[in-house]
Amino acid sequence: MINVATWNMQGGGGTNTAKDAIVQQFFNHEFDAICLQEVTNPLGSFSLREMEPNGVVIAYPPPPTRTPHALNNYFCYYLRWGVTPRCSLAIYTRAYTHDCGAISLPADLGGAGQRPMLWVRVAPHYYVASIHLSPAAHGTMWDRFEHFRGRLAFLMVAGSSCIIAGDYNLPPDYIEAHHAAELPHFTFTPAHVPTQQNGLRLDYVYSDAPMVTNLQYSTAFHSDHRYLTFRVH
Repeated sequence: MINVATWNMQGGGGTNTAKDAIVQQFFNHEFDAICLQEVTNPLGSFSLREMEPNGVVIAYPPPPTRTPHALNNYFCYYLRWGVTPRCSLAIYTRAYTHDCGAISLPADLGGAGQRPMLWVRVAPHYYVASIHLSPAAHGTMWDRFEHFRGRLAFLMVAGSSCIIAGDYNLPPDYIEAHHAAELPHFTFTPAHVPTQQNGLRLDYVYSDAPMVTNLQYSTAFHSDHRYLTFRVH
């Protein structure tokens, strides 16, 4: 069982201390994985960094002091994307691992001009990915998701479960209408709870694990998206 948070924070990790404070709250609640979209950089205190051959940057926590801080227990896996880092991805976990990577799209789905997906193996049998699909025709967006899901399944150890959380930019209505057989794998907020300020439900969870429970959402929009928290069994 793991506990996960996901949030399109729109620029955190830079100079926005209010948004960074929300991430600190996630640390304090000891989430096993924290999936972030539109994160500018790892938190400044994670200053020791190394780049993996796959382009993922691992940022190390600051050394412990006399006063324990929850953030000392986390590592940041960061994938820069775009002309500026404003639209990058990150996953904070309480586990250090080199089992992480980025999945890019093939040319027929947009190639390098579209956002990749970042994934980390956060526990022996759990792979967690942070996703942020670029807006396009809904069929194209679904095809991009299927590519990400298929590539991740190929990389996973047999018997493991995957969790893909983040900003899909794809309303659940489309999945209900065109891919109803997939619905048992998705967990959405209630129909009356938009996750984006324009009134749409764009942030949710896909998982092939037996069960996702305890889905909760922030009452306020700390960016133009709510954050979600949930448990995977």
